[in-house]
Amino acid sequence: MSSKSSFSNSTSKSYAIALYELSKENSEIETVENGIKSLNDLINQSPDFREMILNPTVSKEDKRNVIFAIADKNNFSK
Repeated sequence: MSSKSSFSNSTSKSYAIALYELSKENSEIETVENGIKSLNDLINQSPDFREMILNPTVSKEDKRNVIFAIADKNNFSK
């Protein structure tokens, strides 16, 4: 396994643990889980959204704004 892949896996695991702990602390585990499932469904069902997320020419700020708009529209947990 490359060091980049290992770093990515390690970083992803750290963020997942932090998200779980915050969700638990705020009694929002189910809400957060549903939000993640909805976002995953959108990635799998919308080629346009998936392309936008994966496209390196789209700025991180633009990606963030799109994801935040989706989160607000779908009442995702803060």
